[in-house]
Amino acid sequence: MQRFRWQVALALLTCIPVRAQSHPIRLSLAQAIERAVAENPEVQIASLEMAASQQDRIIARSALLPQASLNVDESVRRINVESLIGHQLPLFGQASGPFQATGAGVAFSIPVFDIHLWKQYRAAKDRVAASRADAQTRREEISLLVVSQYLGVLRAMAGADAASSRVSLARALLDQAKALHQTGVATQVDEVRAEVKVRQEEQSLMVAQTDMQTGLFGLARLLNVPPEGEIQVSDRWPFSETAELPTDASIETAMRNRPELAAVESRKRAAESDRSAAAAESLPSLRFRGLWSQAGRNLPAMIPAYAYEFQLSAPLFTGGRLAAERRRAELRVEQAAQRVSDTRGRISQEVKSGIAEWMAAKNEVDVANQALRLAQGELDLARGRFAAGVTDNIEVIAAQDSLARANDNQIDALYRFSAARACLARALGRVERTFARGK
Repeated sequence: MQRFRWQVALALLTCIPVRAQSHPIRLSLAQAIERAVAENPEVQIASLEMAASQQDRIIARSALLPQASLNVDESVRRINVESLIGHQLPLFGQASGPFQATGAGVAFSIPVFDIHLWKQYRAAKDRVAASRADAQTRREEISLLVVSQYLGVLRAMAGADAASSRVSLARALLDQAKALHQTGVATQVDEVRAEVKVRQEEQSLMVAQTDMQTGLFGLARLLNVPPEGEIQVSDRWPFSETAELPTDASIETAMRNRPELAAVESRKRAAESDRSAAAAESLPSLRFRGLWSQAGRNLPAMIPAYAYEFQLSAPLFTGGRLAAERRRAELRVEQAAQRVSDTRGRISQEVKSGIAEWMAAKNEVDVANQALRLAQGELDLARGRFAAGVTDNIEVIAAQDSLARANDNQIDALYRFSAARACLARALGRVERTFARGK
């Protein structure tokens, strides 16, 4: 009986699924951007919209090309002669038929002259260019979002490393206070004060580690990583160095590269083409139509039959529709022109702000580095004075606080510089090109 129970338990254990251990995904900043632009829903939606606009262009082009259709018909008719001509013919009865007719052939038409269709096709091509620029805009926006989140993770990691170093320093100072207390140089108050500082630094370390974890969770969500997945960052360079201002950081460069400007300018050209199309709708249009078929009362009696015609049409009275369409098209051109002007002004302001933030952040990093060196020197002097018994460890604790603030200020300065670099790249229209290639 006991053996049977062990066999049942073993069988149940073998049926329990074992969850596979998922390995963390290590991503550089470039890899994170590539993953985001490949899987982000907004980028995919923009790509689908561009594909739809390309089909609209094909539809508009098809109206300019020859159209042909195959027609096959079989009919049987019996007519009332009296109702058809209004009276009864003496030699004919009231009804005539039935008559059978069979036909099979091709009907075709070709627009010979139609400016309206040409302008519509031109507008469709401009809308494709606008959709393509919109897709690139979505890529730039997602790339900036990924860069910002990645930099936030690096900032949290640097804060955690700094907090860990401060914990080690506080423990070393606690050991020093204990040793000096045993020799009679320091007091019990110095030892307690140093231990309190250790606990404070340990608490700061826990907060920094939590910030790092939440930052990684946010980055994983942005990259569409499955809930059970885990990611790690492998780059440190965007957050540990300061680069020089690009030589081509100018408003002219931004005007050439920004996809938003290309999009609104393409829509302005599309609106102008729509206005021309609305004006051309009042002009005459010429179309050639034709029909060739085999027709007869039955299959043996079928003979070739054809009809060809040129059709010239021009609108005479439309109840004000054409005038309203022209006015509506003019208003849309004015709206598009306003959007172009507004976009140019916004780009100019973003470039100027980006350059100013870059320079200020770089100077801030230099000041923060100097302050960190001075704070480290202050701490060394305070430790020496405390070891010599000249003073208590209040100066040491104060120096620790100064060093912690200087370290945090340096981390914040480096983060702000990296963020300013990303914002300037966005203002110049090349976030993906700058960070996805590690330049």
